[in-house]
Amino acid sequence: MAEGDSLFAIGNLDDAEKSYRDALGKDRNQVNAYLGLTMIYAARDERNKVVRTLKELLSILPPGSEDYARVQGQLKSIEGDNP
Repeated sequence: MAEGDSLFAIGNLDDAEKSYRDALGKDRNQVNAYLGLTMIYAARDERNKVVRTLKELLSILPPGSEDYARVQGQLKSIEGDNP
């Protein structure tokens, strides 16, 4: 995960995306990988991918948790901008 974060920090979005996807390929419950992908898609202005990734993240978070509520709020905010 640190590799993806480092690559994102220097603007290497393609390799950062690959790193996050590789992490998810090993463990679909990597919350930080989903968040990393969301940041990449937002930086590329790929709204539909942001929404899809946040929905995937919601599917692994326990309903009622603070993280679930936070991600759900982000998703509603984005979808409210342009449903």
